[in-house]
Amino acid sequence: MHIENINESILPFLHDHLDLSFFLVLGLGYLIGKVRFGPVSLGSVAGVLFAGLIFGYFGFKISSSAQMIGFSLFIFSVGYQAGPGFVAVLKQDGLKYFALAVVVATTGFLVAAAWAYFLSLPPGMSAGLLSGGLTSSPTLAAAQDAVQSGSIAMQEGWTADQLIKNMSMGYAVTYIFGLVGLIMTIQYLPKFLGIDLSEEARRFSSSDEESIALPDNVVLRAYRITDPKIETLSLDELKEKYWDHRSVIKIKREEKFFPVDENGLQVGDVIEVLGP
Repeated sequence: MHIENINESILPFLHDHLDLSFFLVLGLGYLIGKVRFGPVSLGSVAGVLFAGLIFGYFGFKISSSAQMIGFSLFIFSVGYQAGPGFVAVLKQDGLKYFALAVVVATTGFLVAAAWAYFLSLPPGMSAGLLSGGLTSSPTLAAAQDAVQSGSIAMQEGWTADQLIKNMSMGYAVTYIFGLVGLIMTIQYLPKFLGIDLSEEARRFSSSDEESIALPDNVVLRAYRITDPKIETLSLDELKEKYWDHRSVIKIKREEKFFPVDENGLQVGDVIEVLGP
C-alpha cells in the first residue's frame, strides 16, 4: 500500500473515529512491547508510548480531559498494586527508601536541568527530560498541571500549549531510553560486579525460612482459666509468674476473641498459649 493511499483513505477515517484510533494505539503498542531484542523487550507501557509517537506524527491528538482520566487510572492502579505492602515496607526500611528517593530525585533534576541548559533546549523540555529519564509519569503530570494552573511564569513568546507539547515530546523520547537503560542496568550490572542473582535469591530464601522456622518442640495449646486468683494478678505479674518461655496468643471471652491487654485474665477465659 502506498503512502498516498494511507494519507487519503485510512488517516481521514481514523481521524473521524478517534475511539477506534485510541484502541488501535493500545493494541499496536501491546504488540510492539512483546517484540524482543535479545534478552530485552520494551514492555506494554513503552510499546504503547512508541505507538502513540507514531500516531502523533500523523497529527492525532487526545483531549486534556481524556489525558487526565487516563493518568488518574494509571495512578490508581499503581497505588492499588503497591498499597497493601506500603506500610509494612515503610516501617521496616522506610528511612533507606526515603534517602534513596531523595538522592535519585535530586540527581535526576540536576542532570536534566544541566543538559537542558547546555543544549539550549526550549522551555518545558527539561521537565520532559526529567520525567522521561526517570520513567516517572507523575512528574510529567505535575509539570503540566503547574503550567495549566498558571503557577509558573511564562517566557515571552511562549504559550502554555507549547510548553505542554515540549514536555510531552521530551518525555516520550527519553522514556524509552530511560526504560531500556534501567533494564540493561538490571541485566548486566550484577554480572559486572560478579554477583550471581540466582544464587543470592536462593540464599536469601533459605535464610528467611530459617529465621521464621519454629523449633520442633514448640506447640500451641488452649487452656480455660478456673482459678479466681488469676483475676487479681496484673499482666506483668502473669508474665513473670506463668509465662516463662511461653506466649499467650489471644483470649476468648464470651464468644469474642481479642489480644492480651492490661485488663489481665478472668475466670472462664480460654487462652491460646504457644511454647515448648
